[in-house]
Amino acid sequence: MHLRFLAHVPGGLTQGEIGVAEITRADWSVIGGRWAEQASQGALMHADKPCIEHVQACQTLALFWFARSETIRTNMHTGIAHRTCRLLQFGRINQHELENSSLDRHLKLGCFWACWLTKCASHQNARFQTNCWADVAGCPLPVDDAEDSSLRFTHYLDQGGSILEIGGTSRGLKLGFNATLVVTQGLWWEVQQFVPSLQKGNRSPSNWGSELLLLDRKLESLYDQMNGSLKYDQSRAGTRNNPRYLGRLFSLNYLYHLCVSYLHSSLVPVLSCSMRTPNISRSMLRLAAEQAFKHSTIMTNMTEHFLTQRTAISKLWPIVGYGAYVCAAIQLRYFLALGILTEERLERTRVHLKIVDELRKYWKTLQPLHADMEQQFSQAQTIASKRENGDVRNHNSDDEVVCLTNTLNAPLSPNYISTYVSDDSKGQLQDQDIPLEPAAVNPTDIPAPLETAPASEVQLTPARFHMPDFSSAAEVSMVSNDCVEPAEGAFKASVSTEREDSIWWSQDPDSLGEVFSHGFCFLNELGFEMDTY
Repeated sequence: MHLRFLAHVPGGLTQGEIGVAEITRADWSVIGGRWAEQASQGALMHADKPCIEHVQACQTLALFWFARSETIRTNMHTGIAHRTCRLLQFGRINQHELENSSLDRHLKLGCFWACWLTKCASHQNARFQTNCWADVAGCPLPVDDAEDSSLRFTHYLDQGGSILEIGGTSRGLKLGFNATLVVTQGLWWEVQQFVPSLQKGNRSPSNWGSELLLLDRKLESLYDQMNGSLKYDQSRAGTRNNPRYLGRLFSLNYLYHLCVSYLHSSLVPVLSCSMRTPNISRSMLRLAAEQAFKHSTIMTNMTEHFLTQRTAISKLWPIVGYGAYVCAAIQLRYFLALGILTEERLERTRVHLKIVDELRKYWKTLQPLHADMEQQFSQAQTIASKRENGDVRNHNSDDEVVCLTNTLNAPLSPNYISTYVSDDSKGQLQDQDIPLEPAAVNPTDIPAPLETAPASEVQLTPARFHMPDFSSAAEVSMVSNDCVEPAEGAFKASVSTEREDSIWWSQDPDSLGEVFSHGFCFLNELGFEMDTY
């Protein structure tokens, strides 16, 4: 932050060195508030004289007020910063600058992208004329700092958010950290726009189906284009000496898997607390539930590993707190819906509560989430205790819900494909099975059961979600589907999948009880408007 906005705070030291005693006795909450008040006044006074220092000041103040849960002031500074960048044309780069960019050019472009990120993150400010990508179409993605100072732009985004290489030739260049962060945040904005429109049910299955497929492909493409060093791998992450890198690496991957889990869980009423009847086939509904759970399990494995590294949780981004809330909600509802909630599963899911409990000390916007999580875990603990004490009926009997391990432990055998067609008479997407020749099984596609997958053993690779293409209501699209073979001593695959199909299709949120019947998809249901920076 520029010194022009850092006026002297009354009561502070004006000269000499600050001793340990002064630091210990100081009420930094009060001092920080006074500093921010004066800095905000100074920044607003200079709003008619736009410069890069003014943009940086507003960005810093936006984070401060967000940490204090003053979202109106946060959005005020965020809006000013983004508008100033637009007026100064920090995001416009000509052909000569693409080939011979200076350090000053990179600084201004980085400032522009930072403002765009905070605008996408702010629910109050994230309003674009068409979408978030159109606002930055053609603008080169930010690059990471290079030791050899050869800062060269390599990628840019088009109107739809597709990642393209500069020059038009495909050289297979991977995205760095800054570029990956920009694209991931943009996809999170898209997911946040898509889910409410899906929940309202004001569009046909073919329309939202094509948008869902496009989002899923964008997420898959992003993961493929990420630099390998950015993918959270516990065997490599532990070798990083600087805790700052581990914290931001964790946060970036956590945000990515949050996008996937949030997107797929929105299709499942019992997971997203939607009261609307789904307009998709039962097998697709089960597949969506499985993918939401698989990516939430990856987030759990990441969290367990991160906590073993003894890295400061305060280094994590505040969006991690919201992601932990969503992840825990998905898993608790998943276990309850299948009737398999146990003390062991509950304890593993509780790591997300630990993350939020620590982050809420620095970001007051997370405190309502923490209170809601405590209530959910308290209720889940009661249910799990009764179940293990024999007070709850056995859900593994032949006429009850099938045990989760019967499907998660069994190998995947893609020996048939499903044809999805639109049934206009019912307004739903139906599926038909078509036999195929047996195919080789990819072991990396087999999800590990939660209770037998410690963080030290699980490979943190993304689970692919192959959705059918709904480009038109009458179009028939063929996609690979997961056919579960029966494990030894387990139910037959057809029985287990049919029962799970029925579970996700027929259960509504109210069946899980009052505590688990309100949704996490709409943040205002928690009683406040939360921005997720």
